[in-house]
Amino acid sequence: MPAQHVTTESRRAACWAGTHADLEAVSSMLSDCFKDARQRERSEWEAANLVPAELKADATSIEKITAEHLRLIREIRRITKDDRFTGYCCFESADRPMEVMDNLEEMLPSLNGDQIKYVHMRRRYLRDDTWMRASVYFGRQRVGVLVEGTNPAWVQSSAELLEKNLRARRPKWALLASGWGYWVSQSAFGSLVAAVAWRVTDGLDGTPSWWGLVGAVFISLLAVGNPKFMEWLLPTVDIYAPASRPAGTTHLKWVGVMVVAAVLGVVVDILLRG
Repeated sequence: MPAQHVTTESRRAACWAGTHADLEAVSSMLSDCFKDARQRERSEWEAANLVPAELKADATSIEKITAEHLRLIREIRRITKDDRFTGYCCFESADRPMEVMDNLEEMLPSLNGDQIKYVHMRRRYLRDDTWMRASVYFGRQRVGVLVEGTNPAWVQSSAELLEKNLRARRPKWALLASGWGYWVSQSAFGSLVAAVAWRVTDGLDGTPSWWGLVGAVFISLLAVGNPKFMEWLLPTVDIYAPASRPAGTTHLKWVGVMVVAAVLGVVVDILLRG
């Protein structure tokens, strides 16, 4: 048999925020990628394994044994058909270096956004020369989709479907976590801290303090460039309770209040001292 060409599609989302129900929706969408293959398998199985006729009341022992044998064969073939579809879900906690593998429904009570290192869902179908696999990954560094298979059309359509589902739960602050958004926010924060330090040090002896300005810029860049701080401010994966709001939204509001207060302080200082 000639080697089969495998097509791979990889998609990436900046951030994802959702509840346990949203995670279940992703898992359901992952299963839906294989619904055509499941329907085809079921149709072939039903055509090849017809439902045996009911036994008559006066059926002989041989007829009963034969009917039971056919029923068992039909059930074995059904199980074999289902075994062509495999899947799993696993996660690892940030404070416990151990991978837990189970059904998503069983894992949900243990999934808390601030304690999860990653969540990985995967489904696969394998039969003869047909191979299909789709997975979704939620991690602290990235959220992405990986689809592989011997059917290029299925790979592309499944990748687009899963990517669309992930982007539906994209938080409003995801732009700040993108490449250009990160540098813009970093520059703005650094400029603000530098402005505050400039006004404070300028008021000490009436002359601008260059060392204070340089030190303020350096400290602000360290703060914004700190992975722990950015992970707290803009979490890549944010799993929250249905009645609450994403942690990233709450943290941004806290930081936003402090930024507004700092800007007002600089403006008032300029108006008073010139």
